[in-house]
Amino acid sequence: TKAVTEWIGNDPQKQQYIQAAIKGGALNPETVDVTTLDDSYNKFITEQRNKVLEQKALQGTIDAAVKNHARY
Repeated sequence: TKAVTEWIGNDPQKQQYIQAAIKGGALNPETVDVTTLDDSYNKFITEQRNKVLEQKALQGTIDAAVKNHARY
C-alpha cells in the first residue's frame, strides 16, 4: 500500500524487513497500521542488535577461555 511504501522510503533494511514479514505471513501490507509497523520494526531492530551484542560477548568469553587455556 501507499502508506507502507512511504514508510519504507529508500531504506533497504526496512525493505528487507517488509519482504521477510510478508513472506513469513506475519504482515499483510493491505491492512497493516503504520504505527504498529513502526513499533514492530523497532522491536525487531532492537532484538537484532541484542543478538549481535550477545554473540560478541560470547565470542569474547570463548576467546578469553582459549587464550587462558593456551597458557597451560
